[in-house]
Amino acid sequence: MLFQHLQLLRARGIEAELVTLKDDFLNIFGDNVRHFKKIEPSNFDGNLCVATKPSDILALFNAGIDRKMPICHFIQGDEIGELETRISTLLDYEVYSLKVLGRLFKAVKYFRRKKLFEKAFRLPTVKMAVSKHLCKLVQERFQEDCFEISNGIDLSVFSPSFCKKGRERGKHWRIVSIGPFRVKTKGIEHVLAAVGLLKSAGFPVHLSRIAGSPISAEEKQSGLVDSYFQSISEGDVARIIQTSDVMVLGSLEEEGFGLPALEAMACKTPCILTKIPAFLNLDEQRDFACFVPPRDPQAIADGVRKIIMNKEYRDGLEKRGFQVAQNYSLDVLGDRLETFYSNLLGKNS
Repeated sequence: MLFQHLQLLRARGIEAELVTLKDDFLNIFGDNVRHFKKIEPSNFDGNLCVATKPSDILALFNAGIDRKMPICHFIQGDEIGELETRISTLLDYEVYSLKVLGRLFKAVKYFRRKKLFEKAFRLPTVKMAVSKHLCKLVQERFQEDCFEISNGIDLSVFSPSFCKKGRERGKHWRIVSIGPFRVKTKGIEHVLAAVGLLKSAGFPVHLSRIAGSPISAEEKQSGLVDSYFQSISEGDVARIIQTSDVMVLGSLEEEGFGLPALEAMACKTPCILTKIPAFLNLDEQRDFACFVPPRDPQAIADGVRKIIMNKEYRDGLEKRGFQVAQNYSLDVLGDRLETFYSNLLGKNS
């Protein structure tokens, strides 16, 4: 996401660069990234610095970068909430387990990480987050202001397909779902369970999965994934969404934004979304998607059937979703970024 910000700022004549300590990012972003092995004040010569990971925020302060320039903490998910959920799950002993010590060890590890994250959030950074509900969480937990800088989508890439309307429906129910299985916040296991219900009932479902990591053993063993795409381009993602009947996202409450929902809506592919703040707050009117409770495979399966079998309902979701997506264009994001950083630098000049 920061790379997207980098491109938008540069297009507006603002000098910006992406720096990293990881060699892997050089293969992804090429010449647009500056790499160094250690965070040192001599490597930072700009007017402000933006970081996303709490560990990076701590490292920047430990290196004294805050004495040279303001540091912005860009929050993209409820990392503390996710850790709290993991700890709570590990300490739930209602289900007997012989691996009690292993669970306790993990719980302690997550607790220590949570404390480090909280330390990072309490540092005097400029807080910015991708959604209203994340801003609210920061304000409630740490009594600090947080500015909303929502994600954006490229509407020249994510747009309706001309051939979609003429495609025959019913032969296959093409479902697409995006996100890594291992990240529990994405709720992929519940999407798989819903697909299992549909296939068991004899419906002609074809599930396409998209993620940045290899297919998990659980997904392979389930036999429910018909097509799997790893680390593909935006254009390829758009083409898969355009040829799908339904986008299903089973995210849990810790989800930060849920960009695939907007990408699907921009392509006029109706969405089934969980009733979580990240999705509900995309628009004041909640008529742009089929909303279902989190962790409810049956509700997801029922939503798929309703969308496929009810043309009037499907057309309404396509129309409203497309309207909502237009509010998250890259032009809108670029203008917001330019205004935000200009105001921030003006206050600190």
